[in-house]
Amino acid sequence: MKQRVVGLTVLVVAIAMAYSAPEVAQICCLAMGLVPVVVGARVEVDRVAQAAVTIVAMMTGVLAARWTAIPVEVPTLLSERTLLLGLPMLAVAAARACLVRPMYGDRLTLLAALVALTAAGRAQTGWVFPVLAAVATLLGLLALRISDPSRAPLRVLEARHFVGLAFGALTAAALAGLATWTLPRVHDAMMARMMARAERNRTGFSDAMWLGAMQGMLESNTVVMRVRGAAPPLLRGVIFTQYHQGRWETGAEAVVPEVVETSVERGSQPTEVEHAGRPTRYFLPLGADDVAVSSGIFERDPRGIARPSPNAHAKRVWFDQGELPRGPPPTLADLQVPRKISSELQSILESWGAAGRPPREALETIEARLLRDYTYSLESERSPSADPVLDFLKTHKQGHCEYFAAAFALLARSARVPARVVAGYRVSERSPLGYMIVRERNAHSWVEVFVDDHWETFDPTPASDLAAASPATTPWISAMLDGLRTGWEAVDDWFGRRSAFELSLALVTLLGALVMVRAWRARGVKGQVVVADQPKELTSLWRALKQAGVERAPSDTLGALARRVEAAEQLKAEIREEVAAALRGYERHRYGGEGTNSEALGAISRAASRVA
Repeated sequence: MKQRVVGLTVLVVAIAMAYSAPEVAQICCLAMGLVPVVVGARVEVDRVAQAAVTIVAMMTGVLAARWTAIPVEVPTLLSERTLLLGLPMLAVAAARACLVRPMYGDRLTLLAALVALTAAGRAQTGWVFPVLAAVATLLGLLALRISDPSRAPLRVLEARHFVGLAFGALTAAALAGLATWTLPRVHDAMMARMMARAERNRTGFSDAMWLGAMQGMLESNTVVMRVRGAAPPLLRGVIFTQYHQGRWETGAEAVVPEVVETSVERGSQPTEVEHAGRPTRYFLPLGADDVAVSSGIFERDPRGIARPSPNAHAKRVWFDQGELPRGPPPTLADLQVPRKISSELQSILESWGAAGRPPREALETIEARLLRDYTYSLESERSPSADPVLDFLKTHKQGHCEYFAAAFALLARSARVPARVVAGYRVSERSPLGYMIVRERNAHSWVEVFVDDHWETFDPTPASDLAAASPATTPWISAMLDGLRTGWEAVDDWFGRRSAFELSLALVTLLGALVMVRAWRARGVKGQVVVADQPKELTSLWRALKQAGVERAPSDTLGALARRVEAAEQLKAEIREEVAAALRGYERHRYGGEGTNSEALGAISRAASRVA
């Protein structure tokens, strides 16, 4: 009876996997599920042979997943990675369900089936999977109950037991239904609040930047990148061209990117950027050349700004520092100045002596005045009624890098020099371990201008104030902790380059070796495997009675065994009475709560020693 229920459990799990598997994989799943039902628990082999059967089953599942998986991701079908987990476990469960006395009992068989069932739930199949999962779970629990010899048969249970079971099942179903209805709505509400908050507090690395949005980043020590090799001083991530009342935007002309395919290994590029997290954009210097990413593909807009392609986020980026780019040529957006502030900006240019001068002289004059007369500060006052850039230039002459960059760009445009604001990171902190560390507080804004037929960088923020705000060398303790993190990143990269098939083969090999070693070491142990939660005192008694000629049948309850012992003439009368009394005493304690556990097991232990 027990083995039939185990076989049915495996079959239901196989149906659940087949429902969401590709067409060819469906045949494999159903074939694996039918084997224990058709064959039954008839195969009787030793422990070493059982280990070999388990390894062969796992290998069969891995190869079946490899051959039957489809190369594209479909939400309603199981992916190759999921099949590489589910099919080997289903094959193991099916193979073990055919064994007479499987190693470690039916619990391990049902555990393998549970892993396969979990894998089957990865696909979006609607109500079908929950129903099949519930049926498989109930069959598995029934198999566990039947396989536990210490539990009373269902026929002797009272009505109150079934009422309690029904109440628990209804409660679980109600809670599951409530969670199914509420959790998606709670998730959507929380995500909406988070997105709304993010919209209100955009950082300088979104497609829009409010002046002052970087302040929170400039106070954070979180590591975002590590740079090895020839580190450039500035890594650009966003270019802003359109300005209105304290808000910069990227502009529509930068929306159309090109898809670039690269090598996934570092070539001759002298510089490597390692991202500490999953990047949403790649930070590269102006004029970066020969760019390669570890994912093999990325997107690049006409101005050289790089982003990950969908589902192809690269942890490492390599590049060479090329010449300053001559293209793309500037557009009208690079010269636009809002009408409301254009006359005042022109007056500032005239008072500074930059109006009417050649482009490079005008730019150098603007930069010199900003560096001389303005102060870098994370805390600054602003007049709410004035434009933030004009307020910075005329009234409150302090601010952080965004204000310096915005003021320089708008004054350059007023001098008829194409200019744009760039947001990215400064590379200034060196670790004692030999590479550069970039933190969120290194976020920075500067300006790129088109002068002498090429784009060139100008950074009007006072360098001495920036250096004071960030240490040039990482402290040793912090450097060692970051070294451990980047060491793990290298290991993670190695695993990331391995395919799912390679990882599955390695896992099967490792598990197979472990199973074979344990089976070989225990090859001398024969007989039925002891149930894991059965007290060792009972095990000793069963063994002593078997040696004395009184063997317990699998269907015997404790009371039935006590009667069998009382009728065993090969035992002395006083031994028969003591063993029967110990069995009935443990039965009353186990199911009626009489006495203590130590007293009941103590009587069993003394009875076993008398029989032996």
